[in-house]
Amino acid sequence: MLLAMEQKRKQKGTLPAAEIIAQLRKLEQKIKENEAIFNMTVEDDLLEACIYDGKALRSRYRYYHNMARQMGIRVGEMR
Repeated sequence: MLLAMEQKRKQKGTLPAAEIIAQLRKLEQKIKENEAIFNMTVEDDLLEACIYDGKALRSRYRYYHNMARQMGIRVGEMR
């Protein structure tokens, strides 16, 4: 597992533009789903989990958004 993670680090920034855009769209959908679940949740522990998951999704979105910018790919507004 660690070897696979190290290989991915070495390949950083080598994703094709289409894959970056697909990841951004996928993350946008997951963020919307997370927000919907958050709005329907009343249990404190589940709210905390939704907040944590939402922050993780937004961090991943920022990562791919920045990668797209560096490659000159135009994408929609960042969340």
